[in-house]
Amino acid sequence: MSGYSSLGDVIKDAALVGLLGMSIWGGASFVHRHRIAREEAVMNANLKRTDFPMDYQWYLRTLNGTPVHLASFKGKVLFINIWATWCPPCIGELHSIERLYSRYKNQRDVAFLIISEEVSTPVVKFMHKHSYDFPVYLMLGQRPSVLQSQAIPITFIVSKDGRIVGKATSGLNWDTELPKQIIDGLTIAGAEGAGGALSARDE
Repeated sequence: MSGYSSLGDVIKDAALVGLLGMSIWGGASFVHRHRIAREEAVMNANLKRTDFPMDYQWYLRTLNGTPVHLASFKGKVLFINIWATWCPPCIGELHSIERLYSRYKNQRDVAFLIISEEVSTPVVKFMHKHSYDFPVYLMLGQRPSVLQSQAIPITFIVSKDGRIVGKATSGLNWDTELPKQIIDGLTIAGAEGAGGALSARDE
């Protein structure tokens, strides 16, 4: 069995181990930065600027059956996500929505509405299985026309003054900078507050 013949050998081996550790950490850090940059780019490409008046004439209900009128959220910045438990892209983005929700859950002028198109049984079962804190609602009646879409997941960001300023129809990482910049801007400046973050683009 080989051993160390001198303190110098010990120091050399320790240095090599340290360099190897730094190399591995540096590679992992590079991969992480690359992944974040890619997810930021995907978000920037898919979260589109819009400017439509919000229609608050829609009833929802909580998972325990309490009816909720969307109009009760007037005057707040709204993050509305429509999803289903059978939809893999929907499920894939819920962890990032949870992280985004955690950032704003104590702000009284921001509300998250994670809305399923399904009946209550699969949604309740799904939520019992997963430890999400964001509020989940079920639909009572059809969506307002401004929220209609053939695809899910679909997400809308609504300003305090009732304008739909952002829309995305893909499963995304919502724990990225653009959504935070938009929501932060809207809490300060109304619909115009999204302008600095969302460049003017067609839907």
